[in-house]
Amino acid sequence: MKNLLKPLQIYILIGLPGSGKSTWSKNTLTQSDNDTVIVSSDCIREMLHGKYLYDKKFEPLVVQSTFDTIKLAINSKYNVIIDEALLSLDVTRRMMLVNLIKSYDDTVKIRFVSFKPDMVTSVERRMKEHRGISKERWQKIYEDLFTSYESVQESEPFDSIEHIDIFKQAT
Repeated sequence: MKNLLKPLQIYILIGLPGSGKSTWSKNTLTQSDNDTVIVSSDCIREMLHGKYLYDKKFEPLVVQSTFDTIKLAINSKYNVIIDEALLSLDVTRRMMLVNLIKSYDDTVKIRFVSFKPDMVTSVERRMKEHRGISKERWQKIYEDLFTSYESVQESEPFDSIEHIDIFKQAT
């Protein structure tokens, strides 16, 4: 049941592919009181194509769908887990997201959840997903993305931050 008295909690996940963001999202969702939703660009990509497919041509549609879903969830007074990579301090994505959230409800609490990068474990996890991408390709993707990875900075607008190494938590 939605608690309308507490400020909404918006969790913005930051981490490389395979770092545990989706696993954390699902675990957190099962512990919620049915007042939390997950918004995932990867799920929107799967919905559009019937399978996971990253295609630059469709990214404007993916981004707009993601933002529209977040807006609807906030307007419906749901806590939101935003399951995105959001690796860099690129103002055009992380800050757009924060500004979008605050424009719909400036009382929300924004919590960044940052996942520790670990190429070996992340690539192994990705290989279990059967997306048709070779291990070598995932390693290359990971290496390319790692170069743009920037952890959350104190100057970013958030109410709290949690750094997670989901692989250590599981052991």
